[in-house]
Amino acid sequence: MTSSYFLDKSFLSGIVYTVVVSLLSLRANSFSLKDTMIIDFIRVCYQSKESRKIGLFFLINFCFMFIELSYGILANSLGLITDSFHMLFDCMGLFLGLCASYIAQLPSNKHFTFGYGKVETLSGFFNGLLLVFTAFNIF
Repeated sequence: MTSSYFLDKSFLSGIVYTVVVSLLSLRANSFSLKDTMIIDFIRVCYQSKESRKIGLFFLINFCFMFIELSYGILANSLGLITDSFHMLFDCMGLFLGLCASYIAQLPSNKHFTFGYGKVETLSGFFNGLLLVFTAFNIF
C-alpha cells in the first residue's frame, strides 16, 4: 500500500460520506433543535462541492492547529504557539465562509424576498475587516 492511497480524493470523500450518512441516519426525534440544526448545517455544506472543499480544509487546518499548539507547549516553542494561533484565525475565516454558504442557501421569506445570496459577499467583507483589525493590532 502506498502513501498516496491515504491522500487519494476518493478515499477522503469516502470517509466524509460515511460520517455524514451515519449522522443523517440517526433518528431526529432523539435530538434537540440545536442538534438538528448542526446536522442540517453539515448536510447542506456536504451537498455543495465548494462548501465540501472548504469544510475539508477547515478540518485539516483545525487538526494541524491543535497538533502544532500541543507540540509548541511541550517543546516550549513560542514560534509554534504563535503560528497555531495564526492558524486559529485562518480557521475562523474558513468557518465564517462555511456559515455564509449555509445561510446563502436558505429560502427567501417575506422579510428577505430575494433570499440570502448576498451573505457570502458580506462574509468576505467581514473576513477582510478581521484581517485588517488583526494587522493593526500587530503594530
